[in-house]
Amino acid sequence: HGQGHHAPACNGIVTKPMTLGEVFLESISTGVITIQEMAWVGAHQDDFSRAEVATAIRLGRLIDEGQVNLGCRVA
Repeated sequence: HGQGHHAPACNGIVTKPMTLGEVFLESISTGVITIQEMAWVGAHQDDFSRAEVATAIRLGRLIDEGQVNLGCRVA
């Protein structure tokens, strides 16, 4: 069906404030984390609770394992 068509470019608009839990769930459900989300996680890691730090480590592990990939999420 979609052969020969390029995926639309990333939409850089963040529609709502993110929480680490939302980023994590969105990433594992779609298999994709966006550059904006990665930047957000990096910028906010000093504010994370202990539980959030554990979640960020888990997310990093999934990225390292290739289960979550950096890219665009198509709506």
